[in-house]
Amino acid sequence: MKTVNKLCCLLIFSAIWAANLEACVLKMAFKEGEKKPLMAKAPDNTGAFQDIFQFAAKSIGCELEIKRYSKRRVHKLLSLGAVDFYPGASYSDKRAEYLHYSPLGMMTAEYGLSPLHIPEIFSYQQVKDLQLIWLMELGSSKREIADRLKIKVEQTQNLTIYKLRRYFTTRNVNFFVFDKELIDMFLLGKPESYLAEIGLKLHKNCCGGDLPMYLGIAKKSKHFAVQANVSGTVNSLLARQTPQLLAGSTFQRLVSALKTMQETGITQAIYLKHLKQLRYSLSLPPGVHSH
Repeated sequence: MKTVNKLCCLLIFSAIWAANLEACVLKMAFKEGEKKPLMAKAPDNTGAFQDIFQFAAKSIGCELEIKRYSKRRVHKLLSLGAVDFYPGASYSDKRAEYLHYSPLGMMTAEYGLSPLHIPEIFSYQQVKDLQLIWLMELGSSKREIADRLKIKVEQTQNLTIYKLRRYFTTRNVNFFVFDKELIDMFLLGKPESYLAEIGLKLHKNCCGGDLPMYLGIAKKSKHFAVQANVSGTVNSLLARQTPQLLAGSTFQRLVSALKTMQETGITQAIYLKHLKQLRYSLSLPPGVHSH
């Protein structure tokens, strides 16, 4: 009888443990295209984001799963709560309907690229005044800005800088916004003048300057919970976002872990590690691969 009782207790404990483990799986979504050193091209998930969020998830007793889809599909799944979060999410009023934004512990910026003959651009209004045609990825948060300013838009998917150069001559478009990390990666091992050499002009002051990089948390995620009747904002950019994450909830603990990682230098160390690996691989002779 004692053996049966022990077996029953063990089965109950195992069921509870399995349920808790399942409840603590965090599903991170990211677009299929590469964004090195943050993320390689799907299905390869290696990069700083994988290491950062595996470290943070493990520190709060959770596991991390990474899902890769088109950007449009990612945001559809986020709106449904079918995936839990998206790192490096740009803010928009539309996305804020289904995303809660929290800093992930890194800074970023957005730069413009255009053909060489375009004057220096200092604002999105100038893109309108110059009557430029703005190329952007399907599902881009920048569509709200373009629509508000009545800027003509063309759309595409999985754009690279080399593809952009070709599109400028074949598709009658003349402006695109890239994340700083993609520009840095493209210029790794090259002088900044390389962009001009291939017919591209860089606009560093067009698009808002340096900003915190944000974690977009799905409001319909089973891990999401907010404080009742408590006001607070991440910063003035997110002034419409008033609820704070519920103390002790999975995402509050994840955000707290990310903050600790930033303050102790872990996040920056992970980013620099992947940047150095890429720099080293680019320095190898042709046909030789780093391990």
